[in-house]
Parts: sequence; structure tokens; C-alpha cells
Amino acid sequence: MKLNFSVIDKINDFLLKGLIFILPLFFLPFLSAAGGMDNFGKQLLLWLVLPFMLFLRVTKAIKRGEFRLARSPFYAAIAVYLAAAALAVFTSADRFSSFFGALNNFSLPYLGLAAGALVYFFVVNSIEKKEAVSGIIKTLLASYVLVVIVFFLLLFFSWLGFLESASPLFFYFRLALGFLDDLAVYVAVMDVLIFAFLWRRGPGGLLWFGKNRSSFFKILSIFSLWILVEANSLPAWWCLAVGVIFVVALRYWLLGKQTGDSGRLDRLWTMTIIMIPVLFLFLNYLVLPGDRNPAALWRLDLKNTYSVALSAVKSRPFFGYGPEMFSSAISLFRDQSLNNGPVWDTRYRGGESHIFVLAASTGLIGILSYAVLIFLWCYHAGGELRNVKNIFKKNSSNLSADDLNIFLAISAVIIALLVGQFAYAANTVLFFLF
Repeated sequence: MKLNFSVIDKINDFLLKGLIFILPLFFLPFLSAAGGMDNFGKQLLLWLVLPFMLFLRVTKAIKRGEFRLARSPFYAAIAVYLAAAALAVFTSADRFSSFFGALNNFSLPYLGLAAGALVYFFVVNSIEKKEAVSGIIKTLLASYVLVVIVFFLLLFFSWLGFLESASPLFFYFRLALGFLDDLAVYVAVMDVLIFAFLWRRGPGGLLWFGKNRSSFFKILSIFSLWILVEANSLPAWWCLAVGVIFVVALRYWLLGKQTGDSGRLDRLWTMTIIMIPVLFLFLNYLVLPGDRNPAALWRLDLKNTYSVALSAVKSRPFFGYGPEMFSSAISLFRDQSLNNGPVWDTRYRGGESHIFVLAASTGLIGILSYAVLIFLWCYHAGGELRNVKNIFKKNSSNLSADDLNIFLAISAVIIALLVGQFAYAANTVLFFLF
């Protein structure tokens, strides 16, 4: 039987975009209320879809008689990182939980890490043309629009009294309150993406952002700040502040004063996106200290996360306690002062810093391999930025400007997520975005 390669490509493209669209929807109360493994439904979705996509791609390669891979400087670094994590699983006290995930204790099991590597593989091998990149970004933004709209619908229903204690909606909304921190970081990162595309974008056609769509996303980004204010999450404010400042600084470095004209409303939008996170960072650190309660999310605060991670690395320096086993390190090394406060009986599931949790879970070998991966990205991103700047200087057509806007937006999101990883907990959606 003759195999139709175009059908396989279309199926893989549909499944990839479907994953990209559906994963952020798990921030919504109806899906995030289920606990465990950053909830099991999300993990099951990945375990079912990604192996099927890999099967289709391998089948296509076998039938065609060749296996083509898009060039990427990160394949080897990702393989080394996965190997280090695999060794951490092998030396873990609970290999099953480290590999598959532990109920109610989520910090990315090994299968989650492997799924992330597969997503990167599929994305890199699906973006041969600029239109493919545009399709993935459109899918991300469409999912984001739905998440923000549903959140505001819930707020509207609450004002009408539909979220009273007797209402089924109240049950879902109450269970999802603990996820507001994670939702806030996601919103902040998506706002960075929108800001990078739309702030004084220059002469580029920007693929599909017309005037009306630009205005819509600017208004959406302003309204989304309400979610950040409701959550008042320090990691989210840091991600947004670092991301937008990076965009402003880098665009001026690349283009100088060649950026597009800025009207009064555009300047107001810019100042709002920049000043709101800076203001709330100031308020949280200087005026409202101790306002957040990480224990409500079953997470250690940043200070205690660092303390536990340091003790865990000293105890098991090479491969750590294994993925998903940070809760075990907490039970061994938690500060005794935590037993004397109002949250003495809290069973902490994780910590507030992905980097510190990673160090305790995979040891020095794991964190060093992760650092090598980050260094490689920074090295190649710096070289690419210099190339893009030279190309743009020589050719101000829509093509080169669009290339610049896409690369700037992706870089800004990665920088925001990377800086934020020192202060936010692991999360499947944010890990896949990174």
C-alpha cells in the first residue's frame, strides 16, 4: 500500500498545534482542579499524543528510506541533559515516581522531560518556512485569548452571584485558586510575547498582525494585567518586567531610532506594560512584605527552597534525590522553624524555584548539563542577533523585519522564562514554552 506522506505531515502538524493549543487550557479551573502530577490528564495527553507523532514520523522515514533532521545546535546538549536526568532516576529512592510522576508531588518526572525534548524535536522539524512559525505563534495566541476570556467570564459570574458556595462553578473555581500563581506566570510570559511583536515594530509586515488585530492584542494585554494583580505573584511580575525591558533594550540596540512611529495611545500602552510590573515589584518588596503565602500552594518559600536544595546537594551531590523527589528532600532538611508556625502540618509538594528544585532532584551533574544547554542557547542567540542586525541594515523589506520580530519575540520569552525559573515552581506548560 502506498503511503501518503502529505497526509502524515498534516496529521503531525494538526497534533502538534493541538497540543500547543490545549496545554494552556489546563490553567482553567475546570481542568486544573484535578490534583497530582500537575494533573494526570495533562500528562496522559502528552503520553498518548507524542509517541503517536513519533510513530508517524518513524514510519514515514522507513517508507521513504531516509531520516531527515533539521539542523539544530541543541540536540547533543538535550541528549546529555536527558542522560543526566536518567542517571538521577536510576539512583532515586523511588524510581517509579521519578520516572512516571508522583501523585500530588509534581516537579517534572522523567517522562515529562522526555516529552519536552520530543516537542522541541517536532517543532524544530516543522518550521522549515516562516509561515510554519507564524502558525505555531497564532496557535499559542489563540489559546491565550481563550484562557483570558474564560477567566474574565468567571469573574463576571462571580459578580452576578453565580459562584456562591452552592454553585457547581464555585467548586471548580475554589479548587483552582492554588493555580493562580502558575496562571500569572503564563499570562506574564504571553504578554511579553505580545509586547515584543507589537512595540514599535518598525517597517515589517509582521506576518498577520494588521491594525485591528494589533489593537485587540494591546487591549487584551492591558486587561490581562488584572489577572496578575489578582494573583500578585512575584515571579510573574519579574517575568513581565525582565521581558519587556529586554525587548526595549534589544530593539534599540538592533535598530536605534529606526523603530516605527508611536502615537499617544501606543505610548500609554507601553508605559502601562512597563510601569505596572515595576510598581508591583516595589510594593511587594517594600510596602507589602509577606503578603503571599506559598504554603497555600503546598510549596516552600524561596528562602527555604534554597536551604533544602543546598542541603540535598551536600547530601547527594552527583545525581540528587531524583526527579519528583524534592518532597523527600523537604522531609529530611526542612527548617525546624516551619514546625512551630500555623503551617506546621503542611505537606509541601515542591519549592518556589525551578532551578533550586532541579539542583536537588538531579544533583550537580544535572544542573551543570542544564547550564550547558542554557549557555549554548545564549551563545547561538547572540550570534543570530548580530546576523539579524546586519541583514536588517542591508534590507528593510518585510521579510527581514519579520525575521527580526519573530526572533526578538522568541528570545524575549525565553529570557523571561529563564530568569523566572529562579523564582517560580516547575509547571508543564511553562516548561514546554521554555
